[in-house]
Amino acid sequence: LIVSWPGETPDGETTSQPTVNVDFYPTLLEAAGIVPDRKQALDGVSLLGTWRDPRIAPRRESLYWHYPLEKPHFLGGRSGGAIRAGDWKLIEYFDNNTVELFHLANDPGEKSNLAAERPDRREELFAKLIQWRKAIGATKDAPRR
Repeated sequence: LIVSWPGETPDGETTSQPTVNVDFYPTLLEAAGIVPDRKQALDGVSLLGTWRDPRIAPRRESLYWHYPLEKPHFLGGRSGGAIRAGDWKLIEYFDNNTVELFHLANDPGEKSNLAAERPDRREELFAKLIQWRKAIGATKDAPRR
């Protein structure tokens, strides 16, 4: 993500803070000085603090993904869900009910699956992923056309 906002964001700064598209809406609301309606659920968090000072991490515990597919994506994507918490990422594949666990700081290319070696971390993240999915009413079923 590249952000340029003269007078508001520092020039030439970078950050390694993860960003997802659901963060854009709350960020732009805050930048415009608009308070969202309390009845409106926001999936993301504002990144405005990070835009202004790249050392400031967004206020979130974890990032979540949910990607149910009827069949594999033509570019290779599979039906699944994922959670990233700190340097850890767990991926659940819906087609074969398996999970993979990666430590992104040590393995940014996600080549070494640590699910068997770190059952404690696997179970912790998997429980959070299931809890999040229940909270938002998501299912493993692909959307109907």
